[in-house]
Amino acid sequence: MFDYVVSGGEQTPNLTVFAVDLGSATTIEWSGFNANVSAAIGAATGVQVGAAFVTDVVPSQFGNAGPGTSVTLEVDFSQPVSVNTSGGSPTLILNNGGTAFYAAARSSAGSGALVFDYTVSSGQQTPNLEITTVSSGGAVITDSHGTAVDFSAALSARLGLGSDSPLKVSAVTTSQAVFANTGQTVQLAVSMSEAVLLNTIEAFGLPTPALNDGGTAFYDNSASNLSAGLLVFDYTVSAHDSTTDLKVSALNQNGAAIFDSAGNVLDVSAGFPFDVGIGINSFNSWKADKIGDWSTTSNWTSGLPTSTTQATILSGGVVSSTASDEPTVGSIATAEGATLKVTGGTFAATVGIGIGVNAGAIVVGNGATLTLGGRFVNSGSVALSGTSSPTRLELDGVSISGGKLQISGASARIDTVSGTNDAINGAMIVSGSVVAAVSGSTLTLSGGTIGAGATVSATSGSTAIVSGLVTDAGALAWSGTTSIGASATLETLAGGTALFAGAVANSGALFASGAHGLVEILSGAVVTGGGIAKVGNGVVDIAASGFAEDVVFLSGGPVGSRSPTSRATRQPLPATFLASARTSTSSSI
Repeated sequence: MFDYVVSGGEQTPNLTVFAVDLGSATTIEWSGFNANVSAAIGAATGVQVGAAFVTDVVPSQFGNAGPGTSVTLEVDFSQPVSVNTSGGSPTLILNNGGTAFYAAARSSAGSGALVFDYTVSSGQQTPNLEITTVSSGGAVITDSHGTAVDFSAALSARLGLGSDSPLKVSAVTTSQAVFANTGQTVQLAVSMSEAVLLNTIEAFGLPTPALNDGGTAFYDNSASNLSAGLLVFDYTVSAHDSTTDLKVSALNQNGAAIFDSAGNVLDVSAGFPFDVGIGINSFNSWKADKIGDWSTTSNWTSGLPTSTTQATILSGGVVSSTASDEPTVGSIATAEGATLKVTGGTFAATVGIGIGVNAGAIVVGNGATLTLGGRFVNSGSVALSGTSSPTRLELDGVSISGGKLQISGASARIDTVSGTNDAINGAMIVSGSVVAAVSGSTLTLSGGTIGAGATVSATSGSTAIVSGLVTDAGALAWSGTTSIGASATLETLAGGTALFAGAVANSGALFASGAHGLVEILSGAVVTGGGIAKVGNGVVDIAASGFAEDVVFLSGGPVGSRSPTSRATRQPLPATFLASARTSTSSSI
């Protein structure tokens, strides 16, 4: 017999056995035989814990709803409910001042779905519509046991819907790649949050964007698409214009009126400045097809690059940076077919002036260091090969996106700098190499592979964020905190391990899938969130003092140890265990 005392916040329509923890015992004996308790796993008791609760609020549309638009909000419950409207009807009070009214005819209370109608009125503006209050209006809403339902989960839930949202600039982009010189014309596309109207009948001029290099861009009517909320401006670079990072600091209307269909005028204070992402008359180029040492001044168009310039290696150029050079530049760019070889010392592009762009190849040789900061767009390849001497890629507040980043060799490693936020997309970490995040830094991993024998580790006080698919056949060990984003997956393959000693906020998937793949929740680690830790052919271990919420074991592999707290405190999840579960010295199933 087992006694269970309900704690505050614990709710489920059907209490289910999620795991059996034997405590200090390793067996239950009867006539000398071990008892098989596997049949208890997944057994439903038929006992309801707490009142029926809200599981979801689903709007009939997403995005922005303008005045006059009718929106349906469906409130879903954990079980069937009953609505008695003899004393009145319930309503939802919204954060924009609006009210949603109960639609009894289209609700399905017996299926736990209540529908509310809301029509947007002019002036009811909010970028994120939320329910702030549920008013019974005299109605009585109960579950099958006659208990009043719990609406708390519906309050302040983000619905992904805005109502009559203020008109604002959402982005400024250009098709121009990286740099623009004197005489080049650049198109700047200013995107609004919705379709717009432009009134220039009584205006003294047309709108113009204010540029941080002193240049002027003019409205292009033929290229603009007002119904799509797109205003396009043409900017021809003059000899006096110069910046390493072009920004639009404001949008000057010059007497013109920009407004949406509801009459809301453009809010020109929101979002500025916008980063366009190109340099203007700002770079120093290594001449095309030239091969030589970094210090060969004659191969540069404007002498040796400095910490305030963007250094660009043009197509066919091959530049070698040695221990005697050790340059520091604002940013580094390579054209397709160009190569930067860091053969010794440190090559630093950390100032963040301009944009680092690699369309060619960057090779960091044995014993050398490449330090990157700011934005770095990688459509080419970056390769580190450390065979005997320490060979490093140092992340000093950099975001590396796209392309191919590969480190190999027992002496090759990627290090973060304390106090920085760094991101790597698509890294291939192989052959015993190491990625190490130091205390106080944050490292975001997405779309990468940790190869057999490679290690990604972090000291206490650091943070890992998994924002895409990261597959692990090596070792991932995190003593800091880890966040696995929605739709993200951290998957351990054959021979891979993922060890967590800190807090793990899991809204994606923690997935041990390969033979001998391991996800281990170490002593003191806490895994929380709505994500699912799965085991196929791999193993999930949870230490006795660890905690994992919403863990689902799928058939196809052995089952690891479980602690008493490794269960969901809300809705129980299904579980299937093999009869041949492996033995654990702490607590077995």
